[in-house]
Amino acid sequence: MVNLVNRYIPMHDGDDEPFFLLDIARIVEKYEQWVQLLPRVEPHYAVKCNSDLVILETLAKLGCKFDCASKGEMEMVLKFSEISGKDIIFANPCKPKGHLLYAKKEGVKQMTFDNLMELQKIRDVFPDAELYLRIGVDDSGAICQLSSKFGTKMSSCGFLLKEAQELGLNVVGVSFHVGSGQQTVEAYIDALDRARSVFDTAESLGMKLSVLDIGGGFPGDQDEDVYFGFEQVALAINKKIDELFPDIRIIAEPGRYFVSACCTLVTKVYAIREQNNEDETGVNYFYYINDGVYGSFNNIIYDHATVVPSYLRDTTEEILYRSTMFGPSCDGLDTLLKNYPLPKLHVDEWIYWKNMGAYTICAAASFNGFPLPKIHYVWRTCSY
Repeated sequence: MVNLVNRYIPMHDGDDEPFFLLDIARIVEKYEQWVQLLPRVEPHYAVKCNSDLVILETLAKLGCKFDCASKGEMEMVLKFSEISGKDIIFANPCKPKGHLLYAKKEGVKQMTFDNLMELQKIRDVFPDAELYLRIGVDDSGAICQLSSKFGTKMSSCGFLLKEAQELGLNVVGVSFHVGSGQQTVEAYIDALDRARSVFDTAESLGMKLSVLDIGGGFPGDQDEDVYFGFEQVALAINKKIDELFPDIRIIAEPGRYFVSACCTLVTKVYAIREQNNEDETGVNYFYYINDGVYGSFNNIIYDHATVVPSYLRDTTEEILYRSTMFGPSCDGLDTLLKNYPLPKLHVDEWIYWKNMGAYTICAAASFNGFPLPKIHYVWRTCSY
């Protein structure tokens, strides 16, 4: 990685702007790994995670389908000739009416719901839709929990299924999401057990469900210490779905799994303040770099990410100083690392950050007039 970063730094001499290296081969490798380890599960990439058009086009050409949460996201992926409405699941349980009308126009029939008013809206706007009942699951082990916003209680599933019947709607399956960045395998197992219970409830009502959507939350970081890896998750899921759902179509909504490791952010230290520690914070150095929480590091706030810098020189024998690192804006909130052990850095030194592809670019803004990082697309031979 050091050699690759050094190759692109000369392109930014004089502009002092951060940049991304986006490794397309990494996405291909991830797709091949998914197909090998989860052969029964059809991936629908969660566009919200990173909507870069090269990423979307690469996945479309590989045969991946898409999870869209809005009209705008559906418009993005429908530009590709490989994608039609049947390749999209509108996985937003509470949809604006105008977005629902767009889905109808484009033949995006698959969609989720978790409440009665949504069912009534769908009946009025798109009664031919293929519906998935989104159930609440235990996402306490996730970095970003979603159950506080979406997913009906298990005790309400029978009621909603009956209401859908009475409204003449077509419920085809069950959906769940164990939370973004799930840290336990047990969460998937528990969610699958809950889904099986809902399938049984539907059968008792004379409904034949045919699809299960197991959502996202799959790990995607590369070369980082994690509680578990994708292989462990896949092994557990395969065993459970073969046990509980042997004849059911299975889909999923992976996001960070595909893109977290494909992006490396490269930033420059442009200012340093040496502290005298009179305030007894123990901070020896303040560093200021050219990207921050209003830009690519918004993942610190919105995705609860922990970011770790890497260096273009060997720092293994260097003294570490308690340091704080700030982004470029004039806002004190723009803090990336606080009281963090760092080697002594220098003005104009470039540092890089791995695993910056998920929930970074998609929510970045040019606050205070600082431009968003340029993206360099890196092409190499796949190793998988």
